[in-house]
Amino acid sequence: MNNALKFLLLAAGCALVVLLITVGVKTANKGKEDTDGNLDQYSKMASEYEDIDLRVYDDTTVLGSEVKRLIKEKAGDEYLSIKVINGKSDEEDYIHTSTIGTSNVVTIGAALTTAIATNTSSSNYINDAGTFKSVVLYDQNDVVACVRFVQE
Repeated sequence: MNNALKFLLLAAGCALVVLLITVGVKTANKGKEDTDGNLDQYSKMASEYEDIDLRVYDDTTVLGSEVKRLIKEKAGDEYLSIKVINGKSDEEDYIHTSTIGTSNVVTIGAALTTAIATNTSSSNYINDAGTFKSVVLYDQNDVVACVRFVQE
């Protein structure tokens, strides 16, 4: 009987160890799933905050001096187009060319070296005191691709 009791205790101990290992593995897998989900949320949030300085221009009115400042500030940007319509000319692209497709989804093209006109008689002159209505446009990945300014 003494040996049978020891065998039962050993079997119960082994079953308990297997049960604890199973619970540990399930908990680790659940933690991995939660971490992956949180990383996806963090990546999305980080991408939104990455271009928060551009998203503030969505549906706002700014002065021409602010438009010029933004063009100069973002001149080296690898993925951004700034479009300006000043009333004298057609749409003028700065930094990169861009094409606005259906549903206002933007496709970015080649890099530009468009200089800001300083001559007031130039067709693409941006008046410092002029007011411009701005709209932010996104690409298919919901990343800011273009800021479009239309003089009012």
